[in-house]
Amino acid sequence: MKRAIVFSTMLRTLLGCAMFAMGGLALAQQGGAAPPVAVERVGVTETLLGILSYARWPNESSPLRVCIAGRSTHADPWLKNGLAALAQRPIVVQALAPNSDAPIAAQCDALYIGSLDDATSRRIFSTVVGYPVLTVSERVPPCAAGAMVCLDANNPSGVQFEVNLDAVARSGVRVNPQVLRLGRPSGKIAP
Repeated sequence: MKRAIVFSTMLRTLLGCAMFAMGGLALAQQGGAAPPVAVERVGVTETLLGILSYARWPNESSPLRVCIAGRSTHADPWLKNGLAALAQRPIVVQALAPNSDAPIAAQCDALYIGSLDDATSRRIFSTVVGYPVLTVSERVPPCAAGAMVCLDANNPSGVQFEVNLDAVARSGVRVNPQVLRLGRPSGKIAP
């Protein structure tokens, strides 16, 4: 019974986020106050928070450390304003230093990857393989390179995501299977 209530609550939350994002998109398309980029940004933020809230790390740190690598119009406001806390767990957002020698796994519980060149992306992914770092990319191709979750914010239906199940399994981060089912397996998002 408790499992059904938890799943029902999770589904309601995710559907509420999707309806919020779609409602904002409709408002923007009708000439309302919200510009499409702002609606897209809200959709990406809500999707990221949803994924983070259903992920469990082997050693839960408080606060949850979210690092940003590369340039991103979605993540820039997070660096300035932060992200909302998850169930009494605060979130600290920081930019990842581009040429830092410090291990990413020692700095970050989650890594959001914006625009990076392929060599930098490969270097970053190679340093987190086998460590409990949830990697989320705002572009689809990095899922093949090792990102765990790749967002497709440009989809007319709203923010969708692809899941690299191999990367999730290797990371040690447990993501609720219901959330994994909401995402598409790696390579399934249409161009």
